[in-house]
Amino acid sequence: MDGFIAIGFFQSVYRDSPFLRVQILTDFPERFAPGNAVYMEFFDAAPKKFKIEESYQDKSGWLVKLTNFDTPELCEVLQNKYLYVPESELNPLPEHMYYVHDLIGSEVIIEDETVGTIQDVLQMPANDVYAVLLHSGKELMVPALKDTIHSFDRVAKKLILSKKKSFFAYED
Repeated sequence: MDGFIAIGFFQSVYRDSPFLRVQILTDFPERFAPGNAVYMEFFDAAPKKFKIEESYQDKSGWLVKLTNFDTPELCEVLQNKYLYVPESELNPLPEHMYYVHDLIGSEVIIEDETVGTIQDVLQMPANDVYAVLLHSGKELMVPALKDTIHSFDRVAKKLILSKKKSFFAYED
């Protein structure tokens, strides 16, 4: 959905209730607070807006109830749907932090040479790792650390890696 960013995924109806179990895809779970809006796409039509009536976190994750979805049967149609917010409503991030959608597809540059493109961002316990597809077809895993990243230009979609790290040896 152009102009929208996925923040969650409705996995299933929770027991015999009008709540849906949500896989959270955002670092800002407060987006699921009652009164907030989320959007979903149905049959390639324009995104539809839904209001969150109630939400809470249990031991297995988040449960969300949408306004006017008062039975498990009504909620079943929402299973396996992504939840979106308009890109214009994204929270600003601190310096040197980036949204995954900004990184995916970015060119990766080592010593003034474009070597590949970021294909995926793996969110690991210690730090993120960028999966870079090199022009040779091989994959390079780049830890997202201050020592490895020289700079990132979100608008130009260019990630420049630090020259001082020797583990960036690669074969093109």
